[in-house]
Amino acid sequence: MTALTAARATIKQDATTILYPMGVNAIYIGALVCINSAGYAIEASDGTALSNVVGVAVASNPGDAAAGLVDNSAGAAGDKSIAVEAGKAFRFVATSITQAMVGDVMYVVDDQTFDDTSTNLV
Repeated sequence: MTALTAARATIKQDATTILYPMGVNAIYIGALVCINSAGYAIEASDGTALSNVVGVAVASNPGDAAAGLVDNSAGAAGDKSIAVEAGKAFRFVATSITQAMVGDVMYVVDDQTFDDTSTNLV
C-alpha cells in the first residue's frame, strides 16, 4: 500500500451496539464490559489481563432483560454473546474523582466503579 495522495471516501458504519462473544461468566445488564486475554467479553475489573473497557452491557434478547443478566457460566467460551453499547456518555460510580480531573485517564475498579488510580499498574 502507498500513502494517500488525494482525498478518499472511507467506508464506515456507525455501530453503537456490538455483540461480543462471552467468556465463561455472567454479566449483569448495565455493567462495564472488558475483553479478556482470550478475546472474550467479561465483566470489567481491575485486572492486568484485561483490555480497555468496550462499553456497557445491554440486553441482547428479551430473556436477558427479564433476568437482568446474560449467563454463560454453564457454557463454553463463545457459546453466548453479550450486546454492548459504546460511543455514549454513561454515568458510573467514581471513588475519588473531582471536577478538576476531567480529561484525565481513569481506571476500572470493578464492573460499576472507576478511579484515577489502579492497583495493577506496572
